[in-house]
Amino acid sequence: MNRFFSTLLLCVATVLCVAGANPSAGGLPCLWHFDKARHAAHAATFVDEGYLTADGRPGATLRYLRADGNAPGGFVRTLGKSHNPAVRGGAAGDCWLFAVPVDSLGRGERIGIDFLFGNDASAPKYYRLEYFERGRWLPAAQLRRAAEDPDIRYTHRLFASGKGNSYKVFGTIRLRDALVRDTLRIRWVQAADLRADDGRPIPSDSIGASGFCNAHGLGACIRRLGARPLSRPQSVLFIGNSYTYYNLVPGIVRELASFEGRDLRVEMFTIGGCTMERHLEQADCRDLIERGGYDFVVLQDQSLHPALIGTPDDQGIAGRMEAIVAHIRTHNPKVRPYVEMTWGRRDGYTERKFDYDFLRSYASMQERIRVNTLAEAEAVGAGCIPVGVAWSRVRTERPDIELYAADGSHPSYAGSYLAAAVICTTLTGAPFGAAPSDGLLDPDTAAYLRRVAEQTVLGRD
Repeated sequence: MNRFFSTLLLCVATVLCVAGANPSAGGLPCLWHFDKARHAAHAATFVDEGYLTADGRPGATLRYLRADGNAPGGFVRTLGKSHNPAVRGGAAGDCWLFAVPVDSLGRGERIGIDFLFGNDASAPKYYRLEYFERGRWLPAAQLRRAAEDPDIRYTHRLFASGKGNSYKVFGTIRLRDALVRDTLRIRWVQAADLRADDGRPIPSDSIGASGFCNAHGLGACIRRLGARPLSRPQSVLFIGNSYTYYNLVPGIVRELASFEGRDLRVEMFTIGGCTMERHLEQADCRDLIERGGYDFVVLQDQSLHPALIGTPDDQGIAGRMEAIVAHIRTHNPKVRPYVEMTWGRRDGYTERKFDYDFLRSYASMQERIRVNTLAEAEAVGAGCIPVGVAWSRVRTERPDIELYAADGSHPSYAGSYLAAAVICTTLTGAPFGAAPSDGLLDPDTAAYLRRVAEQTVLGRD
């Protein structure tokens, strides 16, 4: 990821009809990937012409638009080293616009859009997420007033900690009207020219870079969230690293729950390779924790830490988990914290930094992670989410399902879906119903992974 993208923002909202838009064939889900394979094509359309087409959907576009009244020049469109579209020099009122033709969506259906957004310290701080309905743009989340100027209205405030991936936000709107051969639109509007780090005004000639980022290539996803009536909302905070933000795992958890009639409202703070100690040092992470009101918090530690507990390289790993759990409980007295049990590396850990026999194969590494995570969770008074146990079962029963990304460490989409299914089942305590979400998988693979999640968490055969 580019260094200047110090903050990531994941937004999930619902997008509605634009009356009179040109309809075209198509449907959901609709994806934008920002990766090496698409770099040349995206460079040609975005850098030169200002738009990016969705995967396999030439009629679905993401554009950067200059606001009426802003000077037509003065900004630069680029693709970053991570193949992500970005703009330097944007001005208040400018926006990123999604436009997606759809065939048919029913009245009352929920549609979600997930994306990651990043900025540097001198980039704008405040944004509005808006959707178009019945002839006007409406906020897709609660409107707030900026502390620096109450006339500035925003839905999202970006962080500028300079510490990597950090903050994501979710919101949901239910369609009030059916959509038949129409276009969904949503826009991400720069609300003010104030610096992300300290809120000072930014001179027009020094506005920093901001733009979309990727989660293992996935930059944006628009998808159905179902139409079932939802239960009482429950709030979930995810704190972790790349194992959590790859493929937007909290978004998959939220999607799975929504199809089951469960309203899980998720927040996420993630930094690649981050430990619990480092998370607790981040003011932005503490701010999320101290907002309070969470029903659940899911803690995913640096991937080697559970295996290293009790070794000479254990620098107080369990104690740091205990410290963040204590801080969470101080500000969320009714919360149920969970420690996520992750998985061993596909071929074991072979780097020289840690030289232990138990790290040299998947089986021994996974067993070490399993035993130590269960003990750690019990010691800090938290539940355990047994993703690693489900992972082992799939590897044994269905080696044809590739759970790993190419590096043999991070999850593929199937691995992320499995993790999300185990998390969802743990948090809800219930099996999946008759009409679950398959995510981006084929129905048979998704059904098998959900069944493994149920067997692992609920003991159902």
